[in-house]
Amino acid sequence: MELRKSGYGLHIDDMFMSAILYVDVIALLACSYLGLYNFINICVKYSLQCDIKFNSQKTQLAYFGWK
Repeated sequence: MELRKSGYGLHIDDMFMSAILYVDVIALLACSYLGLYNFINICVKYSLQCDIKFNSQKTQLAYFGWK
């Protein structure tokens, strides 16, 4: 499943945003903690299928808002 089909990203007018990509950096954008959790699971499944490895020592999480 790709991020767009999950429906957990940010909807701003007619634009859908789920991730910002730059070189070797991925910033996942979601409106809820559950959405972010699901995005991470989607990325993990994709990385296993495509033999991509994430560096857990460089991984960070920022969450704004209420639980």
